[in-house]
Amino acid sequence: MQNLKISRLSWILLTFLLGNFGCTTLTTYPGWKTVEQRFQDFPDQQAWPIQRPVHIYWHENRIPFIEAQTDADCAFAIGVLHAHLRLGQMEVFKHLASGRLSESGGPFNLPELDRAIRTVNLRKSARLSLSQLNTEQKNWLKHYVRGINFFIKNMKQKPVEYEFLDYEIEEWTMVDALTVGRLAAGDANWGSLLPFLTLRKEQNWHQVWKEYIAEGKRSLTSFSTDEKYSVNRIFSNFSRAGSNSVVVSGDKTQRGGALIASDPHLGIFVPNLWVLMGYKSPSYHVLGYMLPAIPVVTLGRNPDVAWGGTYMRGVSSHLFEVSPQDLVSERKETIGIRGWFDETVTIRESTKGPIISDIPQFQQDDKMIALNWAGHQPSNELGTFLRVNKSRNWQEFHQSFEEYSVSGLNFTYADRSGNIGMLLAIRQPLLKDESEHFDLIKSQENEIVAYKTPMDLPSVYNPSSGFVASANNMPVKTDPQVAFVFGQSDRIRRWQTLLASNETIATQDLKNWQLDVFSQDGLDLKQYLHSQVSDEVPTEVHGYWDRFVRWDGHYTTESEGAVSFEILTWQMALLIFEQQLSNDALRERLLKSDDWRMFLDRHIKQMDSSDLQQLVVEALQKSSRAEAEFGTWGDMHKQVVQSPLGLVPMLGNRFQFEKYPSAGGGTTLNKAAFSPGFSQRNVTFGAQARHISDMSDPNENYFVMLGGNDGWLNNPHLYDQVRLWRKGSYIKLPLEMERVKQKFDLHQTTVFPLQPQL
Repeated sequence: MQNLKISRLSWILLTFLLGNFGCTTLTTYPGWKTVEQRFQDFPDQQAWPIQRPVHIYWHENRIPFIEAQTDADCAFAIGVLHAHLRLGQMEVFKHLASGRLSESGGPFNLPELDRAIRTVNLRKSARLSLSQLNTEQKNWLKHYVRGINFFIKNMKQKPVEYEFLDYEIEEWTMVDALTVGRLAAGDANWGSLLPFLTLRKEQNWHQVWKEYIAEGKRSLTSFSTDEKYSVNRIFSNFSRAGSNSVVVSGDKTQRGGALIASDPHLGIFVPNLWVLMGYKSPSYHVLGYMLPAIPVVTLGRNPDVAWGGTYMRGVSSHLFEVSPQDLVSERKETIGIRGWFDETVTIRESTKGPIISDIPQFQQDDKMIALNWAGHQPSNELGTFLRVNKSRNWQEFHQSFEEYSVSGLNFTYADRSGNIGMLLAIRQPLLKDESEHFDLIKSQENEIVAYKTPMDLPSVYNPSSGFVASANNMPVKTDPQVAFVFGQSDRIRRWQTLLASNETIATQDLKNWQLDVFSQDGLDLKQYLHSQVSDEVPTEVHGYWDRFVRWDGHYTTESEGAVSFEILTWQMALLIFEQQLSNDALRERLLKSDDWRMFLDRHIKQMDSSDLQQLVVEALQKSSRAEAEFGTWGDMHKQVVQSPLGLVPMLGNRFQFEKYPSAGGGTTLNKAAFSPGFSQRNVTFGAQARHISDMSDPNENYFVMLGGNDGWLNNPHLYDQVRLWRKGSYIKLPLEMERVKQKFDLHQTTVFPLQPQL
């Protein structure tokens, strides 16, 4: 008989769905812990299974810096600290990456997600990655996992996620850590490919796909192999992805060292996705952002070089039609579902990858569709970043990516001698028949015949412009194109304009620009509409039209025009899609994401003046009623600081900690993206961590997160950096150990081995 398991979360969701609002109360809530109590939660300082004493210096924002005498002890201490600061978050990551969300979340849509993740089989991919590690890298990972398990064995109180999600205490393995890494390395294109896969029965879906691809190619490049920046049309509106990273050569800085500024754009929750820390051992001396469960600095610096990254949307996956003759294996997997009966699913593998069309939501016809992902091949991302963390120059940095595969990223580089660069980090699959490159589904006869590595793809080192910027745009023209689609040119154009406008660039300039909320593309679109549409609009919408016309392109919290612009363009998109797409499913697919922005500009510019004026007048009449609800952009656009548990119906407000008016939009350098519509909009994706370093000084490093460093869900450092974020302030963190000992003065923890070595 199948096992029936009941959980608190399942009953909360079930109660919500049945409308029985008064029957369930949330009894699990973390008690408040002071800073002193959080330090008391740390394992006892005596008798650690290490070789030499380890010193841990704590900054006032609960940011640790490790000083270890051996690499093994350093990796062990990182594991302990990650678990101390973020164990609850790490467990959620592990369950997600392993397809085990239903074990705690119940039957509400999660089994389908678990089945999809198990079909992709990130754990198998992680085992292949483990086989690629050399002895030094494997030892680093082994000791890191030992540190996690040491903390779990000695923890004095379980994080609230264990209680709320009914997690059992489990030891971590090296495969667990690498599986979380494979989750982070997932193909960014899955979010585009797979939704289109569900629409294959809809009329005209081929045309919508072609238009999607055509618009996604229209992007300025970050660099060119012939040293000339590409020129694109003025309306390259509205990016659909995040992250900025820029580097400035020593020739354009005041002190001769290169500058770097990075701000990844991702989903926004607390604890933040990143944990900030530094460490020094015989082989490593680094400072920066780490992903919990992954023991490397992903974005940061060492004494010689610094690095940042952005998603390139690089192609690492292709979908293939396959036949029964291509099937090679099948396996049964049981998905445990709390509050419901467990579910056994069959997962089939073909010569070209797992059969993704076996997942019910992708079963559109009788064709079998396989997902071929470069991440299913052996690669070594952990080893890549370990080499990056100790690289000393461009050659070592570039060579570090020799074994890198997924996910597709653009990596910027800066060093203390003033050099800058950028490389394409991806293992790009090459088709036997590249004429199908942009087809959603490749033919059965086609196949992957080779791969381009980061060593084969173009890179740039010390360009004559004196800077390199990346903002999810096309990094450089390649053949075949390295991605299906790119972010549009709004942010990259803004970066290039700002960087080229100053002969000398200082750290303060980069701080100001990371907060920039001006949209040139939005302003261009407003001016185009104003020039094409007569001012003789209906009297009842004169006020609305005047606010629209006066908008200066800035998404400040005080702006009235930003509200008028956003509501009017959204209403125009609704009207255009209703005319152009009779199919409800295709229309809904576009309107649920930022893809609608990509199509809007092209349709507008294809219209003659009379049709465009008619469209604008109709949109104005509909928009004025919605706009009346909001006075300013800040009234309409809110940033909610909350845990993912804050999404639980009725009772999740206990995990919502702050809400405030938010500047910025989906097209600005300070990205603050939201779901479109006429209601109040909460920021769900955008800028959530910032980093700036002046490489002429190892102690000139500035960081701030939208959140905090300590993930315990009720403590002073869960979201203490939000006040700094809102003011545009940064935390200055040194790298030299003497300065570390002075500035990291909140607390010092010294831990000792079981048997001290003489």
